[in-house]
Amino acid sequence: MNTNLASVERPLAPIVTDRRTSRRLSADNPVAFTATGARGAMAGHGRLIDVSDRGCQIRSDKALALTPGLAPSSRMELRIAGEADEPTTILHGCVIWSGDRHFGVQFLPGEQHVRLSDPDAPG
Repeated sequence: MNTNLASVERPLAPIVTDRRTSRRLSADNPVAFTATGARGAMAGHGRLIDVSDRGCQIRSDKALALTPGLAPSSRMELRIAGEADEPTTILHGCVIWSGDRHFGVQFLPGEQHVRLSDPDAPG
C-alpha cells in the first residue's frame, strides 16, 4: 500500500478571479440604450445598476434572451438621465456580457462622454 501523499491525485479547486481594477459605485438612474452588432440593432430602456470608470451594469425593462443586436461585442450608446437639475449623459461602449435582463458595458477608450443640457430649458 502506497501511503505517499504526494502521489495522491486531488481535484483542483476552481480559481475565481475578479478582473475588475476599478471600484464600482451603486446607481439607480433611468437609461435609454441602443445596440448595434452582427445580429442586428435594438433599442430599449432600463436602469443603471452600478458604474465604474471602465464600465457599467444595466438592468433592462424587458427580457433580453432573444433580442437581436444585444450580444458580446455589440456597440452601445447609453443615455443616462441625471437628477432633476443635472444634464443627460451619453456614454459609448461595447457589450461584454448579457443575461436575461442584465448586461455589462465596457466603455470605449478615447470616446468622449457627452453631457446634454435639457433642450427645453430656457436659455
